Formats: sequence, C-alpha cells, structure tokens
Amino acid sequence: MPISATGARPTERGFTLIEMMVVLLLVGLASSMVMLNLPSGGARLSDEAEYLAARIQYAQQEAVLTNRSVEIVLAANDSSFRVQRRGRWIALVVGPFKSRPWGEGLSVSLPGVAVRRAVRFDSSGATDPTTIRMTARGRSIDLIINRQGRVQIHDLV
Repeated sequence: MPISATGARPTERGFTLIEMMVVLLLVGLASSMVMLNLPSGGARLSDEAEYLAARIQYAQQEAVLTNRSVEIVLAANDSSFRVQRRGRWIALVVGPFKSRPWGEGLSVSLPGVAVRRAVRFDSSGATDPTTIRMTARGRSIDLIINRQGRVQIHDLV
C-alpha cells in the first residue's frame, strides 16, 4: 500500500469541484450579507464626531497639564491645534494634535459664532460654552462643550 509524500493514500484525492463551488457560494453569500449590513455614510459622521470630541478632550487635558492655553481651530477644510507660549500662538503638530482634514462631504460650524472659529481652553481647562455642529449628507450632530471642557454628543437626526 504506497503512501504519497504528503502522507495521503492514493484513494484520497481531496475536494471535488462541486464541494469547492458550494463553499465559494457560501462565502459569497456571507460576504454580501456583511456588505449590506455595513454602516452607511451616516455612521461615518458619528465616527468623525466621536474623534473630534476625543481630540477636544485631549486639548483640554493638555491645557491643564502644561498650564498653558490651548485652542482647536476649526477651519473649513480641517482642524488644527495651537498652544500659547510667551504671548504667541504656536501650532501643535505632533501626535493627536496634527492637523486633520475633515471627511469627504463633512462641514463643521459653530452656530451663533461669526468671528472666531476656535475653542479655547485656559490653563485650568475651562472654556466658554460652545456648540460645534458637524453636518454630512443631510444629517447633523452637535458637540456641546460645557464651561468645564466636557463634551457631549447629540445626534440631531
């Protein structure tokens, strides 16, 4: 009874073509179900809002830890951070403070604020209460920042 190099007996030949096609069909069906259940663009707005909220909290903590004023500047295309040193505003460009462009189709505004598009934390971590509105594909989310610098996310649906 000869045995092949792989240890299989010559009568064991592997999978048939029909078995392989059934497996491929099942994998294809499972993949299509996963694709259909993936979150739409609206979920990406939620992700962007949570990410911005985390960055805002990080800026607030940076202000407290370094005992310096820190602000997040909300431009039309991106968000960036600055720190006040010796009376001058200097851009923060490392780690989570790197400038980050907004996602495709996302707009960010500060309702009721016409001049300064920034949220500034003093050295104690306090700020003026502010609302940041993020909008994409007809859906809006508000990030509400209280005087102590805490951020709450409200989905406006």
